[in-house]
Amino acid sequence: MLSFDITDKIIRIVRGFESSGKIKIYDAFSIDIPEKTIENGNIVDVTGLASIIGDILKKQKYKRKRAP
Repeated sequence: MLSFDITDKIIRIVRGFESSGKIKIYDAFSIDIPEKTIENGNIVDVTGLASIIGDILKKQKYKRKRAP
């Protein structure tokens, strides 16, 4: 499971899995996003944001089909 918390300045990503009704966390990290990517809760640069998220997931070697 991947969980994303996206604000206008930062993206927090948590990777984990559910077992016996509890969430186990593998790792978590934050990345800064450029100004004007998100303004007032609206994504202004969808392509840029998708690229940032895709690049960080590749860098962290997350598989496409499974998060753990």
